Amino acid sequence: MMQDGENVVASSSTTNEAVLYQKPDGTSMFEWREWKTFLGEQFRALKGIRSYQQFRFTSVSPGIIFLKKGEDNEETSYCVFRGGNVLRSRPQEVQAAGLSRERQAYLATHVRKYLRAKNKDITCPLSEE
Repeated sequence: MMQDGENVVASSSTTNEAVLYQKPDGTSMFEWREWKTFLGEQFRALKGIRSYQQFRFTSVSPGIIFLKKGEDNEETSYCVFRGGNVLRSRPQEVQAAGLSRERQAYLATHVRKYLRAKNKDITCPLSEE
């Protein structure tokens, strides 16, 4: 069952914590949302972001990022906010797509053999093809 997977993650390291997508009763623990499209409409990308080492944000200047390429470099600013009402809206909820056939086949071939018999069909069902 999922409890076995949760136990494996939790016992693999003192800093690991399993977060299950579904509660035992089948209800969802959280929602999937279309963040990439939503953020792309609301904010501008920062070209060359990897060249910066320091980022600073303030509540006084929402939507502005203050940047430095290094400790000794001068701070610059960049406006990422396109405008609109980003704080009052949320992206559209989407349903999780599930696993591709290729991923299901991989799990059935490589992971299934390590599961207890009672969990094999739940976690890594065999393909119906």
